[in-house]
Amino acid sequence: MAAEWLQIFLLLLSLNIAFALTPYSLEGLKEVNVSIIDKSNILPKKLKSQLTKDIIDKLEQLGLRTKTDLYSKIIIKIDSVMIDSKYALYISFLVIEDMITLNDRSNIKISITYKMDDFIDSIEPKIDIVESIEYLTNEFIDQYKQEN
Repeated sequence: MAAEWLQIFLLLLSLNIAFALTPYSLEGLKEVNVSIIDKSNILPKKLKSQLTKDIIDKLEQLGLRTKTDLYSKIIIKIDSVMIDSKYALYISFLVIEDMITLNDRSNIKISITYKMDDFIDSIEPKIDIVESIEYLTNEFIDQYKQEN
């Protein structure tokens, strides 16, 4: 069962890597709040705070505002499963924003407007999570620069 789960995630990851850029657009993104959600409770609070600060610093260097009253968020979500003596880590980098639909402008919805995932087989989860977050953040920054 765990081997099948691992194969499915590896397939999804390889499909995601096949795109040089994600199929999402970052044009017009001006401001976001940033949060890290560690559902696995692997990261100590201090490290999580430091990672959030590092991401905010990088985003502000790009010209993005990192405090907003809008529902515009970068969420980094960390999930893990223990398989034998290793962790299967699944890290998602998402931008979630309020969206207005063309057919009903009074109906505001929340949408995922950017998503990139990383799946890692790990024996050192803290180190690998930090590296994954840096990788995902840098991929986001590269795409943001290309589109804005």
